[in-house]
Amino acid sequence: MSRCLGTKKEITMSLRKLIILACLLILPSVASAKENPRIYTIQKGDTLWGISQRFITDPLYWPNLWANNPFIRNPHLIYPGQKVAIYDGRS
Repeated sequence: MSRCLGTKKEITMSLRKLIILACLLILPSVASAKENPRIYTIQKGDTLWGISQRFITDPLYWPNLWANNPFIRNPHLIYPGQKVAIYDGRS
């Protein structure tokens, strides 16, 4: 009787290698999105809610936008001329 798949140990090792390879292919794109944010200059009338809606298409993302920009102490007080980093990835 021929063995097509190999032993359980061989299959497990092959799956591990496949998972590691997939991670190596995916992680650089996630890292580059985190390292290269879009920089937006706040305009009069802007809110983090509105900026999240405009660039991320999800206004409920605003707490993440706030967390990714630690210089903003109060999310309800942002000023024209301030710059915010907007990450393409959902971080």
